[in-house]
Amino acid sequence: MTKSVLYIVSLPIGNVSDVSLRAISVLDKAEIIVCENVGQTTSLLRHLGILHQTYPKSQSTKDKIQQLSQRLLKILLPHIERKNKPHFIAYESYKNSAHLVQEVINKMKERKIIVALVSTAGTPLISDPGLDLVRAAHEENFEVHSIPGPSAVLGSLVVSGFNPHYYAFLGMLPKNLTQRQQLLLDWVRGKIQKLTAIAYVSKYQLIPTLQDMLKVLGDKEVFLANDLTKLNEQGYKGKITQLIEYFQERNVKGEWVIVFTLFSPSDK
Repeated sequence: MTKSVLYIVSLPIGNVSDVSLRAISVLDKAEIIVCENVGQTTSLLRHLGILHQTYPKSQSTKDKIQQLSQRLLKILLPHIERKNKPHFIAYESYKNSAHLVQEVINKMKERKIIVALVSTAGTPLISDPGLDLVRAAHEENFEVHSIPGPSAVLGSLVVSGFNPHYYAFLGMLPKNLTQRQQLLLDWVRGKIQKLTAIAYVSKYQLIPTLQDMLKVLGDKEVFLANDLTKLNEQGYKGKITQLIEYFQERNVKGEWVIVFTLFSPSDK
């Protein structure tokens, strides 16, 4: 690691056993943890053995999940109780998240650190805060990596029996009756167009696909990902023309994920 890294860490949505070993490892090393709720996050970290338990060690427990996680930690992590507690920053304590983002970015600039972004449950940014922090990290050219894991969106999709090949996520539906009905009507009538699209493409079709996108969409900003979660994970964000020029001079390998929208990154 040559500079600070931001990890987007997925946490269990219900069953604690769903936490990944990689998520535990990153959270154990993180110097800053950006979360929705400090109390709930620290409670989970204590449960996983990353933070010191508040109950006496002699106290017995019948929680099989906790026993399993503690056993895994003893085998896979050299230090169960970290010497230095991470610095927690909560989105909920900021009326304007710009202050939070600037605080985190400044600390990442000071020295090489690991920053973990987590939601109370599930994968961050999916109907949860954090998008502005991820964008700022990209703008400062920090590495941004995803630690995949539980997601209520994908979990529900694959068990539904509906076609999962093309789907859109409408987010948290409005509490207001009128707004909720209007959103559903807009979806039915095809008026919702600010959708982020995700597609897969082979190494042979990467440049031709980008060229097609340039003709159809114009020179929009897109994000390309390759070998996600592997040691040589790659992520590239930029205008289509820039990416075409970049990859024309390189040997493209593997399958790629393309993420794009018809609108600019500033659109919410």
